[in-house]
Amino acid sequence: MTTHKLRGSLLAVLAVLLVIQVSGGEVQGATAAHSVTQISLSPLTPNVLKFGQQVTVSFNYDTTEAGGVRIWARPMTITDLGDVLTPNYAACGSPLYPVGSGTGSCTFTITDVNALVDKIRIQMWDANQTTLLFSAKLPVHYKFR
Repeated sequence: MTTHKLRGSLLAVLAVLLVIQVSGGEVQGATAAHSVTQISLSPLTPNVLKFGQQVTVSFNYDTTEAGGVRIWARPMTITDLGDVLTPNYAACGSPLYPVGSGTGSCTFTITDVNALVDKIRIQMWDANQTTLLFSAKLPVHYKFR
């Protein structure tokens, strides 16, 4: 199987896993009024990256929140204590995404210390960051060194 076909197959599996996770209880506070979909990653996962190399998470969103929303993608690592934010990460802030539908992106990296990113947590909050409107975890495999 060529690398291109393998990556395409992996992305299809990840898309299915995200749908399973979203419908399987990982989503908190999600309604049809608030969603983050069509998620794409660059570089593709699985991957080995250098410290400081950016992972870009691109997405579509839908919201009925009149004041707009903020959307973040954060790296997570599975530990004995559960899923935790990956140590030594640096990530984007969020612009205010307007009500309705649109597209966006967010980046993150690991700055130092070998780390394995097992999941990316995607969250949508209201403009004041007081109400969580959507949350999902996308399984990935990025090794930073």
